[in-house]
Amino acid sequence: MYVLSVSEMRAAEAAASAAGITEDELQARAGAAVAGHAARLCPTGPFLVLVGIGNNGRDGWVAGRLLARAGRQVRLYLSPRHALTDAELASFRAAGGVIHQHAGPASFDVLRAWLSDSTGVLDGLLGIGARGAPRPPLDELISELNAARAAHPRLLVVAIDVPSGIDADSGATPGQAVRADATVTLGAVKEGLLRFPAAGLAGVLLGGDIGLPDEALKDKPVRTLAREEARALVPARAASGHKGSFGRVVVAAGSPHYFGAPYLAGAAAARSGCGLLAFAVAPRLQAVLAGLLPEATYVLLPEGAPDEGAVEAVDRVGAALGDAQALLLGPGIGRSEGARAFVRGVLAARAREHPGLPAVVDADALTILAAEPDLWDLLVPGAVLTPHHGEMARLIGRSAAEIAQDPWPVAREAAMRWQQTVVLKGPFTVVGHPDGTAQVLAHSNPALATGGTGDVLAGTIAGLLAQGLEPGAAARVAVYVHGAAAHAVCVAGERDLLLASDLLLPLSRELAMLRQERGDVRSVARVPWSEQL
Repeated sequence: MYVLSVSEMRAAEAAASAAGITEDELQARAGAAVAGHAARLCPTGPFLVLVGIGNNGRDGWVAGRLLARAGRQVRLYLSPRHALTDAELASFRAAGGVIHQHAGPASFDVLRAWLSDSTGVLDGLLGIGARGAPRPPLDELISELNAARAAHPRLLVVAIDVPSGIDADSGATPGQAVRADATVTLGAVKEGLLRFPAAGLAGVLLGGDIGLPDEALKDKPVRTLAREEARALVPARAASGHKGSFGRVVVAAGSPHYFGAPYLAGAAAARSGCGLLAFAVAPRLQAVLAGLLPEATYVLLPEGAPDEGAVEAVDRVGAALGDAQALLLGPGIGRSEGARAFVRGVLAARAREHPGLPAVVDADALTILAAEPDLWDLLVPGAVLTPHHGEMARLIGRSAAEIAQDPWPVAREAAMRWQQTVVLKGPFTVVGHPDGTAQVLAHSNPALATGGTGDVLAGTIAGLLAQGLEPGAAARVAVYVHGAAAHAVCVAGERDLLLASDLLLPLSRELAMLRQERGDVRSVARVPWSEQL
């Protein structure tokens, strides 16, 4: 789905009208999408629909009527200034629904009773046009809903388009705001849902197609990163393949002070499917890595590198790049003078002798790049830069707080300026492209907020580059499977914490699942090994 501001959404709806799609048709599709998700999330029990003045209230009425016609017990609670006509209310009653109109303090007793025995609530009190804090009695209705959700864990709250009380553009919550378990985004994801604090209230984001014409959206630069896209892009595993055909990754990472980063990055590259992995490290670090990842090979650097012996270390890495299909530079290198000379030399060797070699520039290499602006002249096209908000702040001279509030415009502008693919890591990781487009992973998982997960992501990108994906495609697939692996780890273990190393095997599983869904391995899946010749 595209990520739109409120004004852009209004323009898209106007384009739909101009194309002959009526508002009633849009609302019918919206209500059907909401009802479908609601029925799947709450397969049993009564529903309560909270209806306000805007289109979200009408969408809730459509959804509630559909659920009632399907045999579910549905109640409609109307705010004082609701959006429904008498005829529409009559059609809801005819479907078997029950209605209550808010009429002062006594009505809260009805609301509390209905909340206490419902399994699902559809929030249609306020829509995307709402600004400022909700006024009475809407603020009190929202407060009652949030209190009931906290008191009854079985109660599932589904917001229609946006949780009531949030600013759909800025993500601000100036007053009471609904805390939802899921939000069905209609037509497009509203920008505020991917900004905090609103993002922390929206729950899981679910898509609702309302049939907006392609012409209304084709020029919009930002969209979400969907499984279908990752499935289409994930590299195939040809039956005739061998380790050479799946590419070699050179990981120039680590230092006497940082041993873990190169392991995590290299292991992720290997788990993502590259055929060969070579660590460019000093002997002391090789001794550690050999015990952790016996499948790796080595480009041995002088002892103490990269802090010491930078010239010789660069020569050895430069020679190794001739047999490589991807380079990963930066994790754990440090920021010493020797490390700076090493990064400069490796970038120069790539630019001079292997300008077509895809590269991932990560971690300390990005900090060095920010400190030495002339290094940009050595960063030829074909790289993927993977900064987190702090690293991006150093690269562009803005605060991390500003970047956190507007990650996709920042990623787009940086990618266009640098003419490189940019993966801006954060709660909603963004892949920015040189043409000004961007994809946002609309799945925030705080379990990933731990050291080393960025190294795993960088290694995954490098491994996919080695298998022939172009930088933008490699970044998109890697960001998606990295997020999917984290989700799988947490769900399988019934936990909300993980270590970066927990992601390594699930990464392989997620990539394999995408290939299976695409149909790459149908014969293997259907015929047991014991029955094959």
